[in-house]
Amino acid sequence: AQLRTGTSDKLGNGWTGRFVTGMPGGCMPGEFKGVAEAGRAVTSLAWSSQNVGQEPEAMVLCQGNLYLGLGCNRGTTAADFERAVTELCGQYRLERSAIAGLASIDLKADEAGLLQFAATNKLPLSFFNKDELNRVAGVSNSAVVKAATGAIGVAEPAAILAASTNASVGQLIVRKVKWKDVTAAVAVKKLTDML
Repeated sequence: AQLRTGTSDKLGNGWTGRFVTGMPGGCMPGEFKGVAEAGRAVTSLAWSSQNVGQEPEAMVLCQGNLYLGLGCNRGTTAADFERAVTELCGQYRLERSAIAGLASIDLKADEAGLLQFAATNKLPLSFFNKDELNRVAGVSNSAVVKAATGAIGVAEPAAILAASTNASVGQLIVRKVKWKDVTAAVAVKKLTDML
């Protein structure tokens, strides 16, 4: 992600201020205008900690616009999901509080570990059928997943669908990462779709 800076007078009740963010430009509301002094930002809009903390007294606004697509083997525990998501966030420097929801294939709607992980983290969990997942373009294909589920993939298309709205398609920011029993991918919903 490229470092971007800007200001806005629409952050609430006439509040104005400088901000810094590492989010892709297309994810930012149009009223945010760039400024040249990133190091003097007083606010960080972030889903990644990569560019946060450059100003010691900066306020971090962590919008919840990340969606995790999750695939798993049968019998995967909530602890397995917790470990995978913690490692994913650490590896890609993603803020846990920016996660707005989880998604998977409908065949996992009864997966106890996934349901427990979602409930423990108070995250909504969406399920998509194989036809919906197969309509998502630009995702990794897996012959193993196709044979088991009928879907070309689970984590990447589920993340994209969960982050999509009628106005725009979610943007995949982390392609699938595999652990022994969990596969995860991350997509971001455009902030303009959340306003």
